[in-house]
Amino acid sequence: MGFNPMQMMGMLMNGGKGLNPMNLMMNQLNTNPMFRQAQQMAQGKSPEELKQTCENLCKQRGISFDDAWAQFQSQFPGLR
Repeated sequence: MGFNPMQMMGMLMNGGKGLNPMNLMMNQLNTNPMFRQAQQMAQGKSPEELKQTCENLCKQRGISFDDAWAQFQSQFPGLR
């Protein structure tokens, strides 16, 4: 199911009833194959296992994990 701007406008004009921003975001992200693959890789893993997976992916691509994490955190200031 893709993102439908007209549906969102209808919900907004209806006083926001039934409007769930998280559902809208997840519907949009679920159409992205890279997001779906990342979601599958993360499913059922502990935080330590996720960190190890991320470190391994960075190492495979020649990227500094610390630099990648700092860049990620800069996009979400509340994570610090």
